[in-house]
Amino acid sequence: MIAQAVKEEMARRQQEAARRMVQRQMALQVASVRERLEWFAPFLVSSATFLFLGYRKTRNSVVLYPLVPMCFALGYQVDFAFGSKTNRIKNIAESIMRHEGHLIHVPEWHYSDPPQAKSRWASPLSRSSLDMPSLGAQVKI
Repeated sequence: MIAQAVKEEMARRQQEAARRMVQRQMALQVASVRERLEWFAPFLVSSATFLFLGYRKTRNSVVLYPLVPMCFALGYQVDFAFGSKTNRIKNIAESIMRHEGHLIHVPEWHYSDPPQAKSRWASPLSRSSLDMPSLGAQVKI
């Protein structure tokens, strides 16, 4: 009875720690986007200024075309940093886990028998004897 209560308390604490870790990771993502925004916004403003000056001088609207993707990028960053993008991403991820679990299937790993990765960069001395012919074998060309 006491052991069961201890197990339940440990499980609850592990779930709480996992929840806090996810919250911390999301907060770090939002913080990194906000920091990136502090650099991107002045870049966009200065670029837009020079592009408008170029337009006034040449009267060619092609000069202003780079503003379109730059404004989309700024809008995306602002939405992520200050909008509800994190909630939308979380809702989409939960929907995928609920309805499309086959897309995120993780294969089982057998830790007693780890997979042997074969690298083309491995030295000939590190290859197994199965990969290389024995010294006594004759190779026909």
